[in-house]
Amino acid sequence: PDGKIFGKGSNRFYNSLFWDGTLLLPQEHYSFKNGLIELKENLSFFLVGKLKLLGLNQFETHDFIEFWLLLLEQNERNCIRFLTNSDYSVISENIVNTSPDTTIRVFMEFYKAGKNTKIEPQIFNKVDRKILF
Repeated sequence: PDGKIFGKGSNRFYNSLFWDGTLLLPQEHYSFKNGLIELKENLSFFLVGKLKLLGLNQFETHDFIEFWLLLLEQNERNCIRFLTNSDYSVISENIVNTSPDTTIRVFMEFYKAGKNTKIEPQIFNKVDRKILF
């Protein structure tokens, strides 16, 4: 009810799931049709705003930014695209035995953008999180 995930194998509670791996996707996957260009100095503000829109809470947003910011800051400009919920299934399926009230899956892809890089802006639908407690 509070959104925590219980791991039977570890006998511990978790706030979220993290998945990391190597994928070999078709080359056309990496030709972003849309995304957002963001400058290095605006990354924290940008991520906080987008992740809130995508439904992540303060703790999840902090963990996300803590993990990704140093890597993103290696570039002066990034082209960033988010795959969320059902769009994320292109990368990885999520099969859960007991369906939660709200599922929020966020997968971020990015590449170093040049000064003249242009892309169609990615449109986000706000995710409303159901909280029962």
